[in-house]
Amino acid sequence: MFLLVFFTSIVSSSYIQEFTLEAPFDTYSKYWKSYGDVVMNESVIEITPDKANTRGLIVSKKRISMKSFKIEMKLLMTSSIKNTNHSNGIAFWFTQTPLKLGNAFGAEEKWQGLSIIFDTFKNGKLDVPTAQMIMNYNNKHYKGENDGIDISSKSCYFGDYRETPFTATFEYKASTFEVSLDLQQDGKDVINCFKNAVYKINIGQYFGISASSGNDSDSHQLLDLKFTDTSIRSPKKKRVTVEEPKLDTLNLEKINKAFTQPELEERCKDTHNEKCYITALYETLGSIKDEVLLNLKLEKEKNTVLLKILKAMEKTSKSPTDINSAAKSLELIHNLQDSQAETFSDFFTTIGDLLQRIQDLATTFYSSSLPIKTMNLTEMDYFIFILQFSLLATLLIYSFTKYTGKNRVI
Repeated sequence: MFLLVFFTSIVSSSYIQEFTLEAPFDTYSKYWKSYGDVVMNESVIEITPDKANTRGLIVSKKRISMKSFKIEMKLLMTSSIKNTNHSNGIAFWFTQTPLKLGNAFGAEEKWQGLSIIFDTFKNGKLDVPTAQMIMNYNNKHYKGENDGIDISSKSCYFGDYRETPFTATFEYKASTFEVSLDLQQDGKDVINCFKNAVYKINIGQYFGISASSGNDSDSHQLLDLKFTDTSIRSPKKKRVTVEEPKLDTLNLEKINKAFTQPELEERCKDTHNEKCYITALYETLGSIKDEVLLNLKLEKEKNTVLLKILKAMEKTSKSPTDINSAAKSLELIHNLQDSQAETFSDFFTTIGDLLQRIQDLATTFYSSSLPIKTMNLTEMDYFIFILQFSLLATLLIYSFTKYTGKNRVI
């Protein structure tokens, strides 16, 4: 039994330590990596120092394991050189793989995921400063010469921003796939940059912040970063005791059945091709995805479930090599069952990699025109094998007889 806290409207004020950065930044080295010209002291992280042609990048070591979250990031863009242009800007990113240094505001120009870019360079393409949202599904290339206008999804102008700290508040709601961005300079009104834009951020993304100064110097400073899991709600006074979910509520019989050869053949009796088999396996894994990801308290039980699925998968055909690889990934999840709370992020990383691999596999089969492969040897297969073996044996006997006849000693 355990206490389940009910709530109505109050969001938890506790921050996620792995993604929160506050002075004096004593947890930075444990949870973050930095690249390029990043400079840090006890009061500020300079993504780029106040020099020309610099670029910097910081990236989380762990993946985001929360389904819904809010980020409050306080930034400052300033320079000791006044009355001149400044560039290029600062950006934050949610990507499937950790970012590397590049020419897109300090990060690589091709990525898979979502980015928010604060463009401050006056090159005639955009009114600056402009906040842009780019949803990059297919590794599109960011082109600095046109400010990414060709791949931008949302943008807004946010006015006089220099020399005064401003807070960018980004929120993602997994239930509706909505993203929103609010900007507020200290002492000024909130600017609703965009709201209710629809984009699905997969669990297991890396988070990064980058900046570059180009030919004009500028100091891009991160003053603090607060990361909140908005799917966690704060408790009210009323506490209700409920029964902890049992393992049998996961309906193991139905899940295991979906991975047996007879069940697959019955489901795909009209087609009998690998595309149907892969789709069936993928959909079944999808049906338990939320069960695996939502209940941390049932981690060990979930790993037991996944091990059962692994054993069932190993009984099916291994002709698609990626299925076998996915099965090995599931086994890795089982090996995490004795881990402590600190390793939950690694748990979700493995889940995210597995689901991405299966999704890529399903996409490949949806779009491929590969010939149908046989999942099991039929009676006809055995007949052909025996026939071929008999013909080979006959040929060998005939060749041996001819050879010994020609070379016989009289």
